[in-house]
Parts: sequence; structure tokens; C-alpha cells
Amino acid sequence: MPKSGEAHPDKGVADEREKDAASTGHLVDWWERFANSAPNLSKEQVTMAGAGVLALGMTAKFGPKAGKAAMNSLESLTKVELPAFASVKPIAESAKAGENIPGLVKVASDSWLARIYESSKSSVVRVHAGDGQALGSGFFVDSEKRLLATSYHVVAGLEHNKQVIRLFGGRSYEASVVAIDQGADLAVLKIAGNPAFRFDALKLGTPLQAESKRAAAIGYPVHAELPVISPGSLNYLAYTGQSRIGFTMKTYHGNSGGPIVGRDGSVLAVLTNGIEAGSHSAPMTTGYNVEHLRTLVNLARHREIKDGVLSIDTEILAQGRKMISSEDLRALQTAPDTMATLKQRLSVKVLKQEVE
Repeated sequence: MPKSGEAHPDKGVADEREKDAASTGHLVDWWERFANSAPNLSKEQVTMAGAGVLALGMTAKFGPKAGKAAMNSLESLTKVELPAFASVKPIAESAKAGENIPGLVKVASDSWLARIYESSKSSVVRVHAGDGQALGSGFFVDSEKRLLATSYHVVAGLEHNKQVIRLFGGRSYEASVVAIDQGADLAVLKIAGNPAFRFDALKLGTPLQAESKRAAAIGYPVHAELPVISPGSLNYLAYTGQSRIGFTMKTYHGNSGGPIVGRDGSVLAVLTNGIEAGSHSAPMTTGYNVEHLRTLVNLARHREIKDGVLSIDTEILAQGRKMISSEDLRALQTAPDTMATLKQRLSVKVLKQEVE
């Protein structure tokens, strides 16, 4: 028992705790005022600002190590893990056997990669043959008409067979090919029946008007259970022949048919093939301009599975668009054999126009 007039041994500790509580309260009050006064800031920005204030408080009270630990802990809350390739080394030169197998990579939760992955993952699918064999990737382009796109080579030889489409989350549906463009390596499939489930379609973009060169492929490469994102950049636009677009990014077997999206999440191209990195070169991926797909989808919207597969040459249609009558287009939508005659007629007209 302390004598009268002596300080209570616990009084100093109690005072310190009271000061700590007051300091913490001031920090929390400041954070709340900051968050309420900045409604246009994202949750991640508010969190990071609060983390900075808390880290300063922890540093002042317990030292720099405590402040750094607090900052690291809170910073981890603003990051997400995305399935992606951890390495871009070519298979032949990989130091480790697993470097070409997708893994989880941490990115800022408010980054463009995290945003487009979150908004696209439910639209990207894995395409299987009827026997269950994985063929490649694909993505929905029209939710109302239940249409999805992939590369023609993914379903080549199986156009008249049923495919199985597996969505993110495990749902599976049967689908059939309704339109193809072999020259542009494109195919449009339609989900069979009339399922109540609403499919999420990606927006088709305009590569020439892309605001940024940043792009990312999203698909199901081999070994991947989840859609994998492969960041990169638009490298070149080859508006010759079938209008291929080149990107500097790593993709792998199974990515074929998946979308290459821009920073705004809209589709710029349909992935057709990838080239491994060399000793002095980055990995390259090519895709066909989404404008070809837009034409094919517009024609496929008016078809049913029972109508058979419509074979179109979108390059000829693009060149001769002003020469095609509304009657020709209606005929194309309903009669698959019309294209051969129309193509011959348009080829003569386009050639004549170029000579003149």
C-alpha cells in the first residue's frame, strides 16, 4: 500500500494509456473526416491515406520498425492476387520447370489490371470438345442472343459437333458453331436451348481509337483452373490482308480464341497465336482485329443453330461494304451458300474499283 502523498505505482501507466487512447482517437477521427470530405476518392486511396497516418502514429510511439510493419500490413489490404504468368522466359531457356505455369501475382486492387480482370473473368470461357478435351478459350459477345466468339482453329474440324462451354465458377453449357471466317480465324458459337442464366458479354472496341497501348490477354492456358491475365502492350497494327494486330505479351497453349482487351476493358482483338521470347526479343502475341468479329457477330445474330454454319469472308465484306445491297445481307443471314456467289461478284467489283 502506498503511503499518503506518494504516487500510485499504476498512475503513470494509466496516464500513458489515456494519452495513447486519445492519440488513437484523434487519428481515427482525422481518418473519418478525411474519408467523408473526399467522396471522389476510391476506397483504396482512402485506405492508403489512413495507413500513412497510422504508420506515422506507430512510428512516433513505438519506433520505425512498428511504423513499417503497420504500413506493410495495411498496404496488403489494398492488393489482390491475380492468376498470371510469373515469368516471360521461353520454355527452352526456363531455369525452373514451373516458370511457364501460371501462378498468383499481387497487384494493386485499384490498378487497371485488377479492374479489367474483375470485369472480364465471368465473360471469358474455356471451350471443350464434346468428349471433354480442352480446345482453347472464348468470350461472350452478345448476352441476349447467347453468342460467344473464339478462333476458328480452336473448333476447326468440329464445326458440326456440339462444344461444351465452361464458365468461371463451374457452370457448363452446350454450344454449336453458327458462323465462321476461316481467313480471319474467327468463329461464333451459340449456347443451345434457352437457359435462364444471363451471360456477361464483353464490349467490342475500336483498336485504332484505343487511348492507351496497354493491353492484356485473358484466357485459359493449359494448367490453368482460373482465367489467366497476361499484361502487355499493343505493338503494331498490320492493316493488310486480314488485319492482324501484334502485342508484346506472353500467352500459351490454350489462350487461343480468348480476348485481348484494352485498358478500358473493351476487346481489341481475338487471340490467334503466340511466339515465345527469344534471346534478344520479348514474347509476341497476335490477334485478328475485332472489326472482323463485329461483322461476323452482326450476321450471326439472326441465325439459329438449326440453320447450320454460315461461312463468311469478312475481308471481302469490308472491302465491298458499299457495294452490298440490303437484299444481299438478308440473303447472307439466311442462306449459307450465298457467300460464294456474293464473294465472286464482289471480288470482280473490288478489283475493277482498284484498277480504276
